[in-house]
Amino acid sequence: MVDVLEKLDHPEKNLKVIHVAGTNGKGSVCSFMEKILRNAGYRTGLFTSPHLIRFNERIRVDGEMIPDDALLRITDELFGMEFSKELTMFDYCLAIALIWFKECGCDYVILETGLGGRLDSTNAIVNKELCVITKIGFDHMQILGDTLSEIALEKAGILKSGVPAVVGFQENEAFDAVYDYCLDNDIEADFLGIVTDGVCRREVSFFESPEDSQSELDYRQQNIALAKEAITALFPEMTEGEIQKGIDGAYWPGRLEVVSKEPFILVDAAHNTDGVKALKQYLKKEYPNERFMFVTGMLKDKDVSGMLSDIQELAHEFVTATVSDARAMKAVDIAKQLRVVGFRRYITACENADAAIKTAMSRAWSKIVVFGSIYFIAEILDVLHYDINGRKADN
Repeated sequence: MVDVLEKLDHPEKNLKVIHVAGTNGKGSVCSFMEKILRNAGYRTGLFTSPHLIRFNERIRVDGEMIPDDALLRITDELFGMEFSKELTMFDYCLAIALIWFKECGCDYVILETGLGGRLDSTNAIVNKELCVITKIGFDHMQILGDTLSEIALEKAGILKSGVPAVVGFQENEAFDAVYDYCLDNDIEADFLGIVTDGVCRREVSFFESPEDSQSELDYRQQNIALAKEAITALFPEMTEGEIQKGIDGAYWPGRLEVVSKEPFILVDAAHNTDGVKALKQYLKKEYPNERFMFVTGMLKDKDVSGMLSDIQELAHEFVTATVSDARAMKAVDIAKQLRVVGFRRYITACENADAAIKTAMSRAWSKIVVFGSIYFIAEILDVLHYDINGRKADN
């Protein structure tokens, strides 16, 4: 990507970039920050992945998806160029985004990493205003490493000396890895959360949570706190009211979102263990003492048994489906995993998302909660005729 940017005459050079890495919460934090900046009068660019319904969702200016004609024009230009190495789809996506952001005259651009951070294509960009790291957890372990420390070091690779950084609430192992990386590389960072005795050093400043411990904050509150601290790091003069207005107006589809009221259907792209823990925490808080009909489709390279084991206590029934992806775990195999982790209630295995959600809706006497692969969530939303611009399913 360094070579690509050079050949494109550095479309990023006049953009003020906020770089975001992490395992969970990246999209929400990016959405919060983008809306705050837009409300403050800045022209914003937002690059995220993957998309839910349309590819264009990945590239937005002032909240609007890149138009088809611009997307096709820039793509054709790039396909007509020769580069030193073969580009991945993600490389092309990033190049398209940067060209479009330059053409649109964006003031601030928020870039979400694709996978990891250190070797991510987005890390080729050096003119960063701020780096942000969200909650780090276990995901993409076959690429990023088997331990939380290894994964955290890959994420921390976006941090650069001389560029301010804000790091969200972390488990101790991830916290220590990122903290030590900051010390070793002369990086000044604000870490959200309580600092234990013997850890705080002068080289790194810390933001102390108003709560007694991070366990008292749910995952959404943690994401909000991180977005607020990140914006405050860039704009210390911005008022709490201005920041809160952006938080209140932000929208990130497919995350803890009620898309139908009758029957009740909530969708959440919880596709790793931390994501499922966050979903479980949310359901127990918002709907205490209830059991749910869970509809899920997962990829076989994820910790399927771990996710199912954690969420099963809230279920009275599961409907499983096979995602339309080469990495999908078969619905019957998800059902088998449910039995392995000790679930003894009803399980129905369906061929696809369409059959799964229709099966659930046909006999739902409790709230339906859909979770799993982002690709699966997209398929469910398509069946429900969901509009990505924020208008929910027909009912």
